[in-house]
Amino acid sequence: MAEQAHTTHRATERAHEAIDSADQLATRLEERFHQLADELREQTRQSVESAQQRSRQASNTANQYLHEHPYTTLGIAFLAGIVVSSLLRHK
Repeated sequence: MAEQAHTTHRATERAHEAIDSADQLATRLEERFHQLADELREQTRQSVESAQQRSRQASNTANQYLHEHPYTTLGIAFLAGIVVSSLLRHK
């Protein structure tokens, strides 16, 4: 009977150890998940910021060209309209 109680006690200890190990693993996985989510959030923020900056630069460059060369810009827009109109008519 004492041996059976010892075996039961040992099995209970092992079960508790397994549960504790699983809990520790779950905690580490959760921490890693949060770390990866934070890294992804930061990378996304940087990508958006970079895209916005490039967009502003392209817009400023186009605006500057338009003001420096208004007739050339008008001619390009006119030709683009002719090309689009031609492509749409042939369909």
